[in-house]
Amino acid sequence: MRFKNLILTVLIIPVFASSAFAFDIADRNDFFTPSVRLRSEYDDNIYTLEDNKTGSWKFIVEPKIELKFDFPQDVVSLDYKLGYRYYTHSPHGKDHEFDHNANFIWSHEFDPRCTLFLKNTFVYDQEPEAVDNNVVLQREGNYYYNRGSVGLAYNVTEMFVLRPRYYNEYLHYTDDFYRDQYDRFTNAVGMDVDYVMNPTTSPYAGYLLIRTDWKENHDRDYWSHRVYGGVKHRFNKMFYVDGKVGYEYRDFKGYGNFDSPFADMSLTTTVSPMTNFTVGYFVEIDNPSTGEYKWQQRQKAYVRAEHKFTRRLAVFAKGSYDHGRYNRSSRIEAAARDGKQETWEGAVGLSYEFKNYLFAEIGYNYIDVDSDVSNSYDRNRVYMGVNLIF
Repeated sequence: MRFKNLILTVLIIPVFASSAFAFDIADRNDFFTPSVRLRSEYDDNIYTLEDNKTGSWKFIVEPKIELKFDFPQDVVSLDYKLGYRYYTHSPHGKDHEFDHNANFIWSHEFDPRCTLFLKNTFVYDQEPEAVDNNVVLQREGNYYYNRGSVGLAYNVTEMFVLRPRYYNEYLHYTDDFYRDQYDRFTNAVGMDVDYVMNPTTSPYAGYLLIRTDWKENHDRDYWSHRVYGGVKHRFNKMFYVDGKVGYEYRDFKGYGNFDSPFADMSLTTTVSPMTNFTVGYFVEIDNPSTGEYKWQQRQKAYVRAEHKFTRRLAVFAKGSYDHGRYNRSSRIEAAARDGKQETWEGAVGLSYEFKNYLFAEIGYNYIDVDSDVSNSYDRNRVYMGVNLIF
């Protein structure tokens, strides 16, 4: 059992460091949990345009079902959420939209030293905001997104944990124009090695081989090699840090190659049992938000804060600044030039739990995109609603 405890130590530290105070139905540990979220929202720029903005009230219904199976050696969870949005003002003649979101997670413990993890996420949407781990997608057209992954946690000794893993991602737009620019399929395989120095400190290192193929213009297809190292450390009950640095070499089929360092770090502090605060920063070479370039140099800084005034009343706030830099060395189209894309985002929300099956929410979201290579826009959204858990 000592091996199993070491695996849990490595997994649990970051979970507690990023835990939120929002009322979460996952904490109820029920086998079957249906819920529904009812929300009204005013959006002042539903088509994310710089000029001639269209504002509209939206009425949103999101029923959701969660299932959890807990066996001696297996834990299986799955959920499905249907989203329906009705617009009071839509000059393009489309006054309602549907989206789908499904998640599946399975872990199997072969023995106390070895555990298998499987995960899959599927999204169909018309209004993409963010899909996975800060990956911001385009805001044009209907799209499908799927990410599947499999990994293994194996304790070689009490100190070393090997984590081989594989994942694939598929992004597909239904509109022909955006499909040609953004459709892609990615496969990745790699290995992480964790060293459990003590219960509060875990340095790690890893390697990831990535292959990405694009729907059109296969000269953009590439192989990527990423090597990295980092450390997860809890200083005390108040402070937890996770920092990673690495290097990437990317080889394009028709556009040569490049190499670049990258970094990703975050600091979480639990000011009190009622307050949680996180700041983070990363810099990397990322896939572009326009089909005229091979890559973008991207930096992002973010902050999140959550506080519980009482057992029932909670507030959260978050903000971020994302800077993407495009230069001639990464251009595909001859007319492409140096440019940048800056994105400011902010949100604040308040939730109140009337009963353990009913809570209300109110909030505000803001985004401002200033771009030389794509469309610029700003967008304000105010919402209020209730969540029912059956």
